[in-house]
Order: sequence, then C-alpha cells, then structure tokens
Amino acid sequence: MQALAKTTATLKDVIQNKDRIIARLQQPYSLDCIPVETEYQKQFSELLIKAAGDYGALSAAMGDLQWSSNFKDPPAVWGELLRPIPAALASCTRYSEALSAMREAVTEMCKLRAGSTLAPLKVGWSSPRPDPRPEPECVTPQWTRETVISEEPSSEDLISRTRRLASQLQPPREEEWRTVTEWYGGSITRSHLTQAMYGTR
Repeated sequence: MQALAKTTATLKDVIQNKDRIIARLQQPYSLDCIPVETEYQKQFSELLIKAAGDYGALSAAMGDLQWSSNFKDPPAVWGELLRPIPAALASCTRYSEALSAMREAVTEMCKLRAGSTLAPLKVGWSSPRPDPRPEPECVTPQWTRETVISEEPSSEDLISRTRRLASQLQPPREEEWRTVTEWYGGSITRSHLTQAMYGTR
C-alpha cells in the first residue's frame, strides 16, 4: 500500500507540472547553458571535449594556482626555496655520467674476458695432435642384436655339447662315489649321477 501511494503521488506531481517539464525540455533555462554564437559552436564543443580529457591536469594546475595565490611570503623566501635546485640538478648530472662510465667499463671487461676464454679453444682447433698409438692389425667386429640372435645356440646344440663334454669325462671312482653318497645322506644313487652326467635315461 505504501508503494502504491508513493507511485500515485509521483504521477500526480508529473501531471500537475507537465507544462513546466515540457517547456524545460524544449527550451532549457539560461542558467543551465552557455550561450555561444552559431559560428563558434563547433570550435567550442571541441574545446569542451579536450578540456574534459585534460581534467586531471587542469585540476592540478588549479591547485598550484590556489597555492601560489595563498603564498604571501616575500621574494627573498622564494630565492631560498629555489636555491638548492641547481645544486641538485648538477649532482644528478654527475651521477648519470658516472653510471655511463661504469657501464662502458663493465662492457669492455666482459669483451676482454670473452676473448681470453675463446683463445685456448682456437689454438686447440687449429692444430689437432695425431694419435701416437699404431693402428691395430685385427679389428674386433661390431656386435649387433641380429648377430647375437643368429649365433645364439639352440637347446639341441647345448644338449649335444653337454653330452660330448660328459663323454670325455671319466666316470667317478669308487671312493669318490662313496664320498658323494655320504654327502647327500645316501639319497642319491649311482644311476641318478650317471643320468645327470651323460644325459642317459
């Protein structure tokens, strides 16, 4: 209800003041505008746009003007305030020159250091030393994966080589057989040992 009453009051106010509102929109009051002649309106609008962009600088300048207008001291005080400025500028100039000289010295030092570092490398590259070792008469062939796979013996080759080696060995004597049997606690027989050595079943 309160919102409805507020809206109703606003509408009544608009209806009552409609003539004044229409006149205000059609022709603004002279206090709300700056009268400018027609031939200068374009230049004046451009000036206003530029002034709006430089609002910050204009505000600072206005602050400086206000400060200077409020500064009531005599010119002698101004001289005392401005006297340290030339000395400070001269000190800044000397400091900048010293930094430039230091930068040039560091650059020259880096160039000299780089030249001394590259000098031994150039000597080594220009005169390579020959190898005093004689060339070998026999050269070991390079082993590759294919060579290893092609020369790897099969299981049948391993069995035949083992049997050939076992046939060249002499059978164990009686005292050796007795020692082996005692070592295993009598759990191994002569046939087991013969089968392991000669591959017989």
